[in-house]
Amino acid sequence: MPPENKTDMTETHERPYDDEIDLVELAASLWGQKWVILGVMTLCIALGVVYALVRTPVYEYATTIEIGTRLVAGEPAPIEPPQSVVAKLEKNYIPEAIRTFESDLQTNGGEQRSLSVNTNSPSDTNLVVLTSESSEEFGKYYIPLHNRVLQRLARDHEREAKMERVRLENQLEEARRSLEELQDERILKVERSELETELSTAKNKLAQLKDQEELLKSEIENLDVQEEIVRKRLEELSGFVDQARSRRGEARQQVESGTDSMALMLIDNELQRDIDRQTELEERLLVKLPENRASLRSQLEDNQRQQTLQQEKIAALEARYEKLLLDQERRIPPAEARIAELETQLENLRNTQAVLPPQRSLKPVGTSGKVIVALSVILGGMLGLFAALGTMFFRSVREKLKSER
Repeated sequence: MPPENKTDMTETHERPYDDEIDLVELAASLWGQKWVILGVMTLCIALGVVYALVRTPVYEYATTIEIGTRLVAGEPAPIEPPQSVVAKLEKNYIPEAIRTFESDLQTNGGEQRSLSVNTNSPSDTNLVVLTSESSEEFGKYYIPLHNRVLQRLARDHEREAKMERVRLENQLEEARRSLEELQDERILKVERSELETELSTAKNKLAQLKDQEELLKSEIENLDVQEEIVRKRLEELSGFVDQARSRRGEARQQVESGTDSMALMLIDNELQRDIDRQTELEERLLVKLPENRASLRSQLEDNQRQQTLQQEKIAALEARYEKLLLDQERRIPPAEARIAELETQLENLRNTQAVLPPQRSLKPVGTSGKVIVALSVILGGMLGLFAALGTMFFRSVREKLKSER
């Protein structure tokens, strides 16, 4: 019994290793198939070398377009955003140019070609790049095709640039004319002369108002003198009237006693004249003189108001005159700065153009011959291994089938 158990245990431990891959045996087997591996590798390398030698080189034909610029807020800005230009090229200009170009080729008896142009715009630039990949033989088609696309885009932008240039030139001409007017002594003299004349007229009118004021004051003082004279005259007349009445009483007594009544009549006439004169002076004192005084004072107040207004007018004219002189000096630097700004904008107004004409790349693009050979070596090694493993597999299957028979 113990020996049997030992045998079972040995079988149990050895059974899991029956299906394991022996790397040493595998390597030995592969070494046995070394000529298969080398043959497949040699074939792949030969095919790679032949392809690298006989394949047609592909070149890149590129045109770098600089979009026209103008100054916006003191910074150069493209006439049209690069993204819009790319979209316009891809949707319109490039398909149209290709159709026109291919139609011209067919008209001139040339073969129909399938042409393509790619576009891209480097970020943060106002550049658009046209690229095409083709053999050197097709370069004669792509260079004129790129030129057509460039000319179409340049004509489109030229209209906008021309309108902007005309607008800036008109503004520049107007700014220069304004500066000439500011610096023209004849115009300055006319403006100053007009203000000086207006100011002189206002001062003369103020002087007349002052003279009129003095005259009104004199007339008011004269009324005071007249009033004093009238008062004195009234006092005298009052005495004369009292005396005349006293004499009239005496004359009436004499007439009653039978004397001549002629003296009474003379006294009555004289009394009546004095009373009329007294009434006239009282009317003048109480009515006419106050009315004249009130009128003169009203005229004086109106005169003083006019003087105040005239003084304000003179002050305003003098301020305008000073401001005119200052403005003429101050407006010249901004006008000159405006002209310089417009000239700078005109100088920075640039048309859309190619940075370099359409040209072919110096070296072929795509996978180089060395890379192709290297890839053929790697691929040959892999295919050689697969071929060796396949050969080993079929040989094992064939031997097993023979053993079973």
